[in-house]
Amino acid sequence: MITLKDIDKVYQTERVETLALHNINLDIAGGEFVSIMGPSGCGKSTLLNLIGLLDRPTAGNLVLDGQKINSLRKQIKSILIEERLLQFIARMIHQTRNHKSIYLGASPRASLAVMNASKAIAAMQGRDFVTPEDIREVVTPVLRHRIILSPDKEMEGVTEDEVIKQIIQAMDVPR
Repeated sequence: MITLKDIDKVYQTERVETLALHNINLDIAGGEFVSIMGPSGCGKSTLLNLIGLLDRPTAGNLVLDGQKINSLRKQIKSILIEERLLQFIARMIHQTRNHKSIYLGASPRASLAVMNASKAIAAMQGRDFVTPEDIREVVTPVLRHRIILSPDKEMEGVTEDEVIKQIIQAMDVPR
């Protein structure tokens, strides 16, 4: 269950303050499909960014399965990841920039996304440390939209998932 309680989102510059969302309250049950509709500029993208944890509200609370998101963020930040696993992630991201099937590889920020997603998986498993399996679990969903295949591979029908799998299989996984 995702619950939004009294959510506000304000964007500020030196001269202007823009209220994008005000006093939003919403409950989304597990497995429920939700459609967010409205005219351009009404805050749909802002709301989706908050629900997807890509941004933080200015006020109010986001609750995921009864736990406030801010406490979950702190918990995930405290998850340990060994240096050898950070190097594994960095090598994997580097491989996306040097693979013959990839036209445009993942950016260095992708390594942060893989690391944070791995930490989230570890937390959901009740561990305070990341394993190589956590990384392997998240790398494909995290990277699939962060790479662009070469035109010839796209024409052959090769998918991003297949190329990411090739990269992972060619690497020595730290133990």
